[in-house]
Amino acid sequence: MDPYSFLLGLSLMLLSASVVALSVEHSCKNIGIYLDEEDIKLLEGESRRK
Repeated sequence: MDPYSFLLGLSLMLLSASVVALSVEHSCKNIGIYLDEEDIKLLEGESRRK
């Protein structure tokens, strides 16, 4: 497996993950659900592990 396809796949994964995170955040704001600070810290911790 050449490094270019690996980097391309990795960047696509990161891009899709950020798009999903943004859309989830947007839909939560539309519904009126606001995450507690503890939830946000938990989510940030999970994203750092990946």
